Amino acid sequence: MAVPQFEQVIGTAIYSIFSRNSMAFDACARIFLIPYMLAVTFGSLTSEKHTSSHGLDTSDVILVGHSSGSQAALRYAEQYPVHGIVLVSATYSDLDDAHERASGYYPQRRKQSMGEGESNPYLFQSMRKNCPRWHQFHSNDDPFIPLHEAERIRDGLGLLNTYHMIPGRSHFFDYSPELLEAIISLF
Repeated sequence: MAVPQFEQVIGTAIYSIFSRNSMAFDACARIFLIPYMLAVTFGSLTSEKHTSSHGLDTSDVILVGHSSGSQAALRYAEQYPVHGIVLVSATYSDLDDAHERASGYYPQRRKQSMGEGESNPYLFQSMRKNCPRWHQFHSNDDPFIPLHEAERIRDGLGLLNTYHMIPGRSHFFDYSPELLEAIISLF
C-alpha cells in the first residue's frame, strides 16, 4: 500500500505522518510537512477521500506534532482514530500569544461573568479513545514552553511511562535519538 502523495508544505506543525503498514515504510517513510492550521483539513481528507481511494486507514497513522503542531495532533485525535501520537514541546495554553489564540486550538478561560472553566476544552477522553499510544517529550530549559504547560497535557492524557522530560534539549531543534526511538517503537 502506498501512502498518497500530498503536497509537501514547509511550516511549523505536525511534521511527520507515517503509515505503519506501507511497504518498508514506503521507501523509508514519506514525511509530510503540514502547517498546523491545515491539520484538521488533512484529517478530513484522510478520513473521507483517501481512505477509500488510496486505502489509507487513519487508524494506521502515526502523528508527530512539534510545538504548535502538538495542538494540531491533539485536536486531530479528538475526532479521528490514529495508531499513535508523539508530542514534542507541547503547550496546554496559547501562552497569551494572539496568533496562537487565533488558531482556535487552545482552550480559553471564560470570563468571570460567564462562569468557571474553559471554552473549547481539550477532550482528553476522546483523544485517549481514538489514540491508544502516546509519547510526549519536553525539556526543562525550553525557552518558549514552560514545563508546567507540558505537564498539564501529560496529566490530561494520563501519561505515566511515556512522558519524557529530557534536560537540556531546549525546544528540540536538534536531532534527538530518544525521539526517534519513540517513533520507531510505535511501528
